[in-house]
Amino acid sequence: MRNYLKYLKETEDVFMHEYNLTRTELLFLIFIADRKKSFTKRYVRDRYPTGGKLLDKGLRKLMKEDYIFLFEKGYFGKLDSSKYRVTNKGKRFVERFYDVLEGKREL
Repeated sequence: MRNYLKYLKETEDVFMHEYNLTRTELLFLIFIADRKKSFTKRYVRDRYPTGGKLLDKGLRKLMKEDYIFLFEKGYFGKLDSSKYRVTNKGKRFVERFYDVLEGKREL
């Protein structure tokens, strides 16, 4: 039986501390990392439970830390139409998180 979810909280805590992320930022990266296409702020607001809270500062921080990048600027200054994508660094981060959680890699 796979029982690795009992290590979820510990793994989250280590990653939040090691990478200086909030829990909201960490869970958002996990949520969005497997998205093949771009996403907009409206997509986050509609589909992610704490999307509004994240969009205030969290998205800028994730962009500054190179986990997410602005793929296409919105037209006529409409922020909701700008498109974002997860960087390779962001995807590797999530892969490492799952590897640690599943016991394939040490913390």
